[in-house]
Amino acid sequence: MLYSGVQSVITSTSICFVALWISRCLLRSNSNDRRLPPGPSGLPLLGNLLQVPGQTVILLGDMKIAKELLEKRSAKHSSRAVLPYVRKHVDPETYLWALSEECESHRIGRKLTVGIMSLVRAGKTDLLQKYEATLNIQHLLDDGGKDWFHHIKRVASSTILTAVFGMHCPTGYEPELKIFLDHLADETYLATPTASITNFLPFLDLIPGPMPWRTRAESYRRQHDALYEKLVYDAVTGKASGMSTWAAFFAEEDKPEGDQRRLNTELLLQAAIETSTISLLTFVLACIRYPDWIATAQKEIDDVVGTDRLPTFKDRPFLPYVEAIVRGTLPGYASKFYA
Repeated sequence: MLYSGVQSVITSTSICFVALWISRCLLRSNSNDRRLPPGPSGLPLLGNLLQVPGQTVILLGDMKIAKELLEKRSAKHSSRAVLPYVRKHVDPETYLWALSEECESHRIGRKLTVGIMSLVRAGKTDLLQKYEATLNIQHLLDDGGKDWFHHIKRVASSTILTAVFGMHCPTGYEPELKIFLDHLADETYLATPTASITNFLPFLDLIPGPMPWRTRAESYRRQHDALYEKLVYDAVTGKASGMSTWAAFFAEEDKPEGDQRRLNTELLLQAAIETSTISLLTFVLACIRYPDWIATAQKEIDDVVGTDRLPTFKDRPFLPYVEAIVRGTLPGYASKFYA
């Protein structure tokens, strides 16, 4: 008799839950969806829950509208949604400011990064880039281009890591580089919606104890703290302290923001390394698919630079054809042709 009563309560509760869920879905479809552009069709009841966790995403295909929203109206529209798992477990202190919503850490991190990028545009990293490019050419010549995927990944990683932490990687097989790239891959995965079920069902976080998503985040934070502290130490007071690195710039105390070494730049590193690698790979793909323009580019270089040295940044204003090639390999342009 008692079992029958409990079963009735469970059945009634389940029916009410389903009814409320259906009502919620119908209300949302009758109110919000009519004001939104067409999107991917969803599943019955679940909608688009398995595609995007609990939020509406609008893709902008017009550059003018995108600039209007993200540049001119950035104070209102340029913040980012943060996954519950990242906010509560992976980065509760918002040290990974590039992943955080609009807050003080995000504001300071973005401001300091803009300052660093101004130094890059002013040519402060020109010698580093020239050295790494020359070394990359030597590697390609030494093995006849057999391992060119590895060489491209190496030059992108070493250039960025040297600028940020003073971590030079001349071969691309350095153990510390592998540790760093593996950590970045783990960090990137933890920032994806599928990294934890709590991104889809946040109420599961009410379960106490060492749940799998908690133990994984704790393990990540321990590894991250040890790795990042070592890299920053090397850049500020250790073996790379004589270099003008980005990490040292963040740690400087004589700037209005003070010592901000706790603000992590790893995700920016991931973006910079991947973007540079993809751009170089796109360039190789363009050479293979459309080889006719190579002779024109080579002639411009020979006419301006000559045949007894490599081009430098000082030659850039006199190489408009090469400049167009470089711009054409950037992801924003290249995706139109090679997607």
